Amino acid sequence: MKNFTHYFLEYKTRLDNKCRDGYHKEGTKVKGDTRVNNCIEDEENIHKPVRPGILKRQVKGKITCSKARALKSKQKNKGNNTAKAAQRFCNYHDCKC
Repeated sequence: MKNFTHYFLEYKTRLDNKCRDGYHKEGTKVKGDTRVNNCIEDEENIHKPVRPGILKRQVKGKITCSKARALKSKQKNKGNNTAKAAQRFCNYHDCKC
């Protein structure tokens, strides 16, 4: 016969069969009171762009540091994909953003 703690621990464990595309499983971790899979991003997917060409659609002509800086400053939400892409452009090209 199983005791109460065994049922409680079994109820608080949520393990999916596999991780989403681009991630692989490396053990488990605890989130709150629940044990879940620890899905880590694959090495080859780390440097792939989230939405390729996002700056080209937002800026007319050639993308320069000043255009990327202006596009980033116009964004109200600094965490959106456009602002992040402008920041990555500035970091890559050593612009002062």
